Amino acid sequence: MRGRIAQVRLREGLFLHWTDAIEMQDLAFQSVQSPGITAVLFLSGGADVVIGDRDVGFGTHDADRGSSDLKGVVYSQAHSDGFTRHTARGERVRKVVVTMQPEWLATGGLSEIPGYGAVDGFLKRSGEMIGWRPSAHLIRAVEQILNPVPYGPGLLPLYLESRAVEIAAESLEAITREHLPAERRGMGARDHQRLARIMDHIEAHIGEPLELTAIARDVGLSVNTLQRLFRAAHDTTVLNYVRARKLDRAHDALRRDGISVAEAAFIAGYSNAANFVTAFKRAFGGTPGEARRRR
Repeated sequence: MRGRIAQVRLREGLFLHWTDAIEMQDLAFQSVQSPGITAVLFLSGGADVVIGDRDVGFGTHDADRGSSDLKGVVYSQAHSDGFTRHTARGERVRKVVVTMQPEWLATGGLSEIPGYGAVDGFLKRSGEMIGWRPSAHLIRAVEQILNPVPYGPGLLPLYLESRAVEIAAESLEAITREHLPAERRGMGARDHQRLARIMDHIEAHIGEPLELTAIARDVGLSVNTLQRLFRAAHDTTVLNYVRARKLDRAHDALRRDGISVAEAAFIAGYSNAANFVTAFKRAFGGTPGEARRRR
């Protein structure tokens, strides 16, 4: 590989691995997968993996995928097993992996959290896998791991741990949500259909100015119902989500296409470049120019 790759032990039983590199050859890497729960997020590239006798695919080999297509995967490993990863020459891989071993799960006070029984059961069922759509906030946390703020050696591990714990929390929440009975999920089938319609509309028009009243009208909901459903599902407002998605698109274009800062500001919906730079730094921990230079 040419680029950056690292693995760090953050706490007893909590590990963080990240890669931002180009594969220089077809590769088959073999190791042993320890027991635990692992969350995997690919921003670009993918990997074909064999764990024991199970074939697993992570990410996608589509280099043009944007952050709107990102899907997180969390899987369980009840006992140690063989692990083989296959990657393709010339592929750009940008990924973050957080592994939570039983000792970290047991000592973190998680057993007191409502719904933890679902996590415990998930851990005991080796090979179970759940996909979820990461929040815009989590996607930014992944970017911040790949492009960390230049803290000194004493503070960097703490910075990385805070982002890794965010990934762990959202992946564990996906497990508990998947295993809750339907009547306890807080949203019925009709609400899920409405939410899917909202998300499809936002993604279809993300390159345009989006206003709350217009979104509500176009998806056939009142503004209050729209806001209630969206906050229940994403723990944020519709417009905050839209702003974050537009920033994600601008970030993707800077990294992928090397566009100018002015063009990136336009994509993100900012008429003032200085305001765009401020929002970009708050979201990604660096300037648009720095993101473009990391192509």
